[in-house]
Amino acid sequence: MKGFIFRQYAKKASPSTYSPQTKKVLKSLGILSVGSGTIFTIYLGRPFNSDREDQYKDLNAFKAWYMRLQARINDIAHFFTEPLTDKLLPDKDTIPNLPPLTLVINLDQTLIYSSWDRKHGWRTAKRPGVDYFLYAASNLFEVVIFTSQPSYVAEQILAKLDPLGMVPFRLFRESTRYVDGKVIKDISKLNRDISKIIVMDSNPDAYSLQPENVISVPPWTGDPNDSYLVDTIPFLEGIALLLSEVQDIRPVIKEFQGKNVPEFYLEWEEQWKKKHQQEWEKAKPRKEGLARFLSIIGGNQVQEQIMPQYQQALLHRQMVHNELIEHYKSVKDRGPELQRAIDDYEKKFQESMKNQKITHWQLLTQGPPQIPFPQPDQQPPQSQ
Repeated sequence: MKGFIFRQYAKKASPSTYSPQTKKVLKSLGILSVGSGTIFTIYLGRPFNSDREDQYKDLNAFKAWYMRLQARINDIAHFFTEPLTDKLLPDKDTIPNLPPLTLVINLDQTLIYSSWDRKHGWRTAKRPGVDYFLYAASNLFEVVIFTSQPSYVAEQILAKLDPLGMVPFRLFRESTRYVDGKVIKDISKLNRDISKIIVMDSNPDAYSLQPENVISVPPWTGDPNDSYLVDTIPFLEGIALLLSEVQDIRPVIKEFQGKNVPEFYLEWEEQWKKKHQQEWEKAKPRKEGLARFLSIIGGNQVQEQIMPQYQQALLHRQMVHNELIEHYKSVKDRGPELQRAIDDYEKKFQESMKNQKITHWQLLTQGPPQIPFPQPDQQPPQSQ
């Protein structure tokens, strides 16, 4: 038939068609496999070289062997289903000037979108506004990018996405858990107060252990007109600067769950201002004597000399917003200069790596060397 290509494949051989020599080899391999498996199973039940052996000292030999076998199998399963450590981030008191709140951001379909076709292979696109989003977030929070991709894949993407290292904390597939067939990001292992953690993720399965900490992000699949990241920045500024001293951020996050965060934040801030205005009105002392008389006869000409604390917080938030915009613009203006610095560093880095050998274990646990790439050219939003 014209336009179609038919391929004829050879029929697979069945065991009955094997030659005597082939059958003999297969039988030998089967016996070898069974024997090796039996020896390895017996070996897994050998005594421990530590205090762990003491818990089996009162058991009979067979039961003690079986318990050791089971313990070692559980250890192997734990290696592949649990993070390598229970402290995924360094202790907070060892890092100076860290903001009080931690923001954990997903990578795939939150910050980027990857697609594959036969012509181009794998291609990765940045979500619109991601550069300014990461810049602003890293100045407001302790930011962690947590992806379910293995480090040897994600590091190459992050080197291009964040060439200046604005987000130094990056966690990969090796730091996730594997539960009921799902890859889980357990933020209780971040070595941070869980009541101070906010998660932005587009995969519900990933945060199923701590949904109360999560702002669900609409998945991005390449729409060039998407503006979610930039639209979310007022929310991040408000959370970081107006609620920096809150004891538990989770009740606040709960108010935003299931809502369009950028739109709802405007309503939330108005309610927040009204609430604090009412509290301030109730708390301020009543005017007595001459002060009350002057207030009556002076009307609106008598103004309060002390600005309420919540208004000071709003003013500070606006100042920080303006400073972020201006500083980001200055960084973008220095693009060519930064580009040269990155290129020089990359050249020196590559030269230093020529004579260094990287083992498979280092590649698995540490990922490939990070190579800085040119900074993306996106414009920040206009100052409000």
